[in-house]
Amino acid sequence: MTLRSRLCMTAASLAAAIALCVSAPAVAASGGGGGGGAMPSASGPSIDPVKRYQEGVTALQASKWKEAQRAFEDVLRVADRDPNTNYMLGLAYVGEEKFKDSKRYFENAVKFSKGEHAQARGWLGKVYAKIGDAKKADEQKTALAGLKAKCAGTCKDAGVIDAAIKQVDDAIANPAASLAPAAGLPKLASAEGDAAYLVASGLINEGRYGDALGSLREAALVFGPHPDILTYEGFANRKLGH
Repeated sequence: MTLRSRLCMTAASLAAAIALCVSAPAVAASGGGGGGGAMPSASGPSIDPVKRYQEGVTALQASKWKEAQRAFEDVLRVADRDPNTNYMLGLAYVGEEKFKDSKRYFENAVKFSKGEHAQARGWLGKVYAKIGDAKKADEQKTALAGLKAKCAGTCKDAGVIDAAIKQVDDAIANPAASLAPAAGLPKLASAEGDAAYLVASGLINEGRYGDALGSLREAALVFGPHPDILTYEGFANRKLGH
């Protein structure tokens, strides 16, 4: 079963649970206890973070910057510490050339990933170079070099780290160059996200938790803060003693 299929089942179960919760207060209210209607949590806006994340990605791919920003801001209302959502929102602000805003979200992506989000570091370095702070741009390059050394050139993220280092180098060499947010989007297709998730599942079953986290990061970039991915990430990190 694909991750998308599991998502549909989760959504169906959630809808049934919400319906049950909403119906209960109505019955109680008929007993004459004042108030009435649905609970406050059920009457507020409902946000499906996985769906909104994917809508934001689609808007990014179509260069609809405002639409992408609204989608990712919705996700952050329920998952404010998600590194990938912060990263994507940073890209959406780059599209409007609002580099100070984009810098904030790239910094969040780095912070909430505990420094492991190579793409966010690459774009943060590019933005620093763009706004004339070559020193901080170079700091991101140094941090990426540290990730590469930790990776030892053989881990799942090796190619991503090399690409991010090149991004920063190019931006430092030519800070006036236009920044194209589309260049920050990896291959974001559901089939590839499913494939990365299945690889991660297999690696976890083999006890290769560090390698599994690399594949889970790929899947999370496609699907956003999906509960199945987050559960596996938590499990793998716990096994690694994090």
